[in-house]
Amino acid sequence: MSALKTFLKCLPADLPASVFIVQHTAPRSDNALVEVLARNCALPVSSPNGNTTIQQGHVYVSAPDRHLLVEGRQVDSVMGPKENRHRPAIDALFRSAARYYGSRVIGVVLTGLLDDGTAGMWEIKRRGGIAVVQDPEDAEYPQMPRSVLEHVQVDYCVLLKEIPSLLDSLSRQNVVALRNTRSVEGFVMKAHETHLSCPECGGPLQHLKYGRLDGFRCRVGHTYSTQSVLSAHSEREEAALWHAIVALEEGADLAKELAGSVESRFSPMLRKEAVAKRALAKSIRATIQALPRITAVTEAARSSRRKPTQRQRGAPGNSHRMKASAA
Repeated sequence: MSALKTFLKCLPADLPASVFIVQHTAPRSDNALVEVLARNCALPVSSPNGNTTIQQGHVYVSAPDRHLLVEGRQVDSVMGPKENRHRPAIDALFRSAARYYGSRVIGVVLTGLLDDGTAGMWEIKRRGGIAVVQDPEDAEYPQMPRSVLEHVQVDYCVLLKEIPSLLDSLSRQNVVALRNTRSVEGFVMKAHETHLSCPECGGPLQHLKYGRLDGFRCRVGHTYSTQSVLSAHSEREEAALWHAIVALEEGADLAKELAGSVESRFSPMLRKEAVAKRALAKSIRATIQALPRITAVTEAARSSRRKPTQRQRGAPGNSHRMKASAA
């Protein structure tokens, strides 16, 4: 929130671009985010309700539990499949903007946990857009911008306070078509079927490869980065073990209950069954405590992070002149 407030506060009132913001929020939260952000912005701020015509100089904010998607000249809030275990998801917005506006899109990733936004930024770059990230050294939570730096050829890695003026400058330049100037190497998405199932719905997962970036997607559209799929599957494993404990302890209670009401010759067998099931449930509880803490590698060593070039830290380069669609 503090980063978004700083970002919006510094945007000029005459910004010749539309701005789209995705912030991860709780599904049942109210939409107070719009009101909070509007207090810090000279531009009008709203959350689209149904198809809304995109206006220049307007800020559109994702609604709770809805993806924010650009569709031609309109922006909409959509109840689509979760991506990286979130709805709204940054990747969904980035992909939709890149699809319709190509080289006129500027993707911006600010402070945040894990890696939502990396695959979407890859799509923006694939279609000729510009990639901007907050310098991880300047970010309260450096994981999201660092993930983009590791997997995508970033154009600008700058301090948070420098991003609004950078976007203003870029959006006042003419768009240059980059179709014939950018190599397609590293921008080919490949997919192959796996024997894995989606942690969300149980459907089959495809393994996606975006250049050097890995991802997973199921039949209905639940999409995962490597970090989110590891976290989701870890939670699924734990949930399965808890379900087993519930079933075993209920089975033990049932056997004990029946031991006192059936023929006497069956009572010892039922009591033994109850004891065995409780012992097994106890062992599974111990197994849960012994589970490894599966946390995907969310931060590379600082020494391995690619150093931003002078051009990335400096003024906007002349090779990219375009209007901005930022998130």
